Amino acid sequence: MSDDPVRSRVAIPPPIPGEPMDPPLKEVEHTLRKMDNKSETAGAGYRAFLRFSYSNASLLAAGTAYYAFLALFALVVFAFGLTTLIGGEALADTITESLNKAFPGLIGDTGVSPQTLQDVGQTTSLVGLVSLLITGSGAMVAASNSIHLVYGVAKDSRNFIVARIRLLAWMLLLVPLMALSFVPSVVISNFAQPVMDFLGLSGGFWTWVLFALTAVVSILLNALVVWLMLGHLGGVKPARRPRLIGVAFGAVAIEILKYLLTFIISWSVSKPQYGAFAAPIAMLLVLWLETLVVYIAACLAAGFAASQAPVHPAPEPEPIPA
Repeated sequence: MSDDPVRSRVAIPPPIPGEPMDPPLKEVEHTLRKMDNKSETAGAGYRAFLRFSYSNASLLAAGTAYYAFLALFALVVFAFGLTTLIGGEALADTITESLNKAFPGLIGDTGVSPQTLQDVGQTTSLVGLVSLLITGSGAMVAASNSIHLVYGVAKDSRNFIVARIRLLAWMLLLVPLMALSFVPSVVISNFAQPVMDFLGLSGGFWTWVLFALTAVVSILLNALVVWLMLGHLGGVKPARRPRLIGVAFGAVAIEILKYLLTFIISWSVSKPQYGAFAAPIAMLLVLWLETLVVYIAACLAAGFAASQAPVHPAPEPEPIPA
């Protein structure tokens, strides 16, 4: 490792010695200036595209979705076991509603029985906690490393244990917020619908008002999750405006995905060639799409942040000795 402080902080290592096999990289400075001359949005959008392309964001999302898929089952079993131990029936109902919103059909008559999850969780709560710590920290490390890469920042240099504890603390904050973002429609309907019925405001216009209210609350919760991830998991905190642009896209796109979940999962489950793997494939697809949205939001934040910096011309190649 070089003692040069600049070189020691690079996000990627230099190429290994050898004969180049790929064609030379395309020059992007001219295209960047051309986009900047059109508008700030065009320049920032092109930079976001470059971030998405060179960081392989779709591949990063696939890897993160795999870790999240493993962590999901440990989280569900541990959560239901905890509700059984503390006697939190209302909490168990909230968890069930959240899971049914996130993955329609996973729990209930056509899926796993909540009572079965509570029984398994009660008997394996310690094992579930250990599994959650392992898989959950893996998912958070994948998310953090991915956003670091999108931002062009070197990996977290903290001590391994300290870094894991930090990410687990963020998981304990983000996961409940993610779960809550799926249940505003249920909570608001349970409280607001009886009041509307009593006042004679049911149906028509007021139904749309209630729908809009639930959507706004859900989008705000989505925005809070994306805001925290873009500002604290990437090694660099973008300026407020670029960060808000990425958050706005992520919050709205995630909300749209929520309304498409039933269609996505039913489409996956209806594929006969998938057989018994239909439900896991559907869950992986949903996790990948939602993770991809977060990384696109990070690319947008990075693109708008980078557009505020001047474009430096590429260095002239050194002359070849005669």
